[in-house]
Amino acid sequence: MGKKPKNKKKQKADNAVAQPQQSSNSLPTLFLSAISLICGCLVMVIELTSSRVLAPYYGNTIYCWTGVIGTVLFAMSLGYLIGGFLAEKQPREKLLYVLLIVSGLTASTIPFTARWLAGFLTNYNSYTTGPIIGSLLIFCLPAFCLSTIPPLCVKIISENVKMVGVASGIVSSTSAIGSILGTFLTGFYLIPNFALSQIYFFTAVIPFILCLVAYSLAKVSLNQKAIKVAVLLVVSFTLWEVQADVDVFPVTDNKKEVYKNLNQYHLVRVYDQKNAFLLKLDSTQEGALTKKNGELIFRYTKYWELIKCFRKKSQLQSACFIGGGAFAMPTIFHKNFPDCRIDAVEIDPELKEIGKRFFQLKESDNLQVHIDDGRRWFRGKQEAYNFIFLDAFHGVRSIPHHLVTSEYFQELNTALTENGVIAINVIAAREGKQSQLYKSLLKTIKQHFESIVVFAVNTDIKKARTNLILFAFKKAPNMIQARRRADKLYLGSMFYQKVAVVDDAFIARFADHPILTDEYAPVEYMVAE
Repeated sequence: MGKKPKNKKKQKADNAVAQPQQSSNSLPTLFLSAISLICGCLVMVIELTSSRVLAPYYGNTIYCWTGVIGTVLFAMSLGYLIGGFLAEKQPREKLLYVLLIVSGLTASTIPFTARWLAGFLTNYNSYTTGPIIGSLLIFCLPAFCLSTIPPLCVKIISENVKMVGVASGIVSSTSAIGSILGTFLTGFYLIPNFALSQIYFFTAVIPFILCLVAYSLAKVSLNQKAIKVAVLLVVSFTLWEVQADVDVFPVTDNKKEVYKNLNQYHLVRVYDQKNAFLLKLDSTQEGALTKKNGELIFRYTKYWELIKCFRKKSQLQSACFIGGGAFAMPTIFHKNFPDCRIDAVEIDPELKEIGKRFFQLKESDNLQVHIDDGRRWFRGKQEAYNFIFLDAFHGVRSIPHHLVTSEYFQELNTALTENGVIAINVIAAREGKQSQLYKSLLKTIKQHFESIVVFAVNTDIKKARTNLILFAFKKAPNMIQARRRADKLYLGSMFYQKVAVVDDAFIARFADHPILTDEYAPVEYMVAE
């Protein structure tokens, strides 16, 4: 008997099992790899710029960066997880288009959300949790949406190359390369050259452009492509019109703002207060000067005059101010001591021009402004100054940690003349939990200076923060003689704000407080307490 012919349907099924199915995907692996790279790049753009958005409220501190990085990593991990589940859905290419469009739309909301939350962020002044809350509300969703795309690319590529491991390696590698490119692109090019709203416009439009390219590569009829391309182009141009001029940092305190710019160091603002100009860097007021007579307004800035109680005019031939701000103090110092050589050191070059424009700063042979870091400036200097005033801040109430270490005060000691004096403005309490920075700072300074005299702008405040002005001497001063000079020069109102003369017995009370060093200087933690 002859064999029965096989059922045709069964034969087709057998052939289908025997031969691998051809992928129905029309997007090439190279393009999908490029999408992964660009998504990784855009996430880093969001992460790095987010610190710029939050710094004016919480300072550019370790807590700000911790909140930003932790939130973005949380968004990425959640995005990868959800993206992995979505990658099992069909049709995958249409899902890719949707995710790209949603990513672009959520990125476009960043400047609007930041502006809308400005009042909330101003009032929610937690030094530690504020950056976390701000990051969650403004940046979490865009970073999450962008992170759902790479897992989908892995799935589509694995169908093209028939190897999941290879697909995963390609996407992981390109995404990491994108993160590297995004980091350098943002730090070295985007932030110095574009406003934040413009950067977020680019971040929003790029996913739309990727979607347009994907449509052009897909096997879709020409009419359908034309319609979809037209819609995406209209959306992109609409975003530019609506988003590009959004002010991410609106005025929230009803002051007359005459200058504003976000540079690589600060959000710089100048306010016109009728009789005076006020400089604000990020969230802190850094200096003010009257318009008519050029007089100091903030009480703590007047305490530089106490150097007159400890040193005669003839003994002040050179001085250095670290931290220019509005350059009010070096300007007034120069008026009082026109023959003294004064160096004002400021790391932010924009502030020099702000000082000349609004705060009567005029450079001369005896008053020079130097754009440099306050520590690097003293490297290799030998007995250069009679007086140094340190008034540098990094964020909310926090002195840059490298300017409060034992190693730095050793450099300052070397940079002073034999009878040299340094003065330091510190925002801290003298007692209680908020006094950690004050006590550790005294203990650190005392290693290199014979005596320290502490003046409090408000002597009634002990357990809360206030401006404390620390005068450190290479040789202990004659306090009786200093008091007589204070009375003679009508400086008693400040001199009698003296709250401590620090000697070895005084420092012995702080045995449980650490000496600040380059290796260990938790300044921001102490401020957060």
